[in-house]
Amino acid sequence: MTTIPNIASLDEATEELRCFAKEAIRNAAAEHGLLIKIGRGYGIDRNDYRRLIKKCQGPAKEPDSISTTIEQTGISSTRESPQDPQAIQAVQKLRESLRRTSQQRDGKVLPMNQRT
Repeated sequence: MTTIPNIASLDEATEELRCFAKEAIRNAAAEHGLLIKIGRGYGIDRNDYRRLIKKCQGPAKEPDSISTTIEQTGISSTRESPQDPQAIQAVQKLRESLRRTSQQRDGKVLPMNQRT
């Protein structure tokens, strides 16, 4: 079934497609074979707007690497993966290196605004 052409001038197409540049519409339509020459002017069939937009769209973006929900525990931690023994070893080494090496001593804590 053939649709009746509903030709829009480049100015009309630019406004209807909310494009900022008439030349961008013209170049895209010419590149995809949708540009119609009418005398000295050019136009685009309004029925081809969707096809033009689909052909001009770029590929979908990759999902974010942190798109998963992360538990909010209030502390910083590294999740261990049981499938990766090297990761488990690295985490254990880091935890051991962060252990306190000196004994804690009980001391008196003074408020910041008091002089000693």
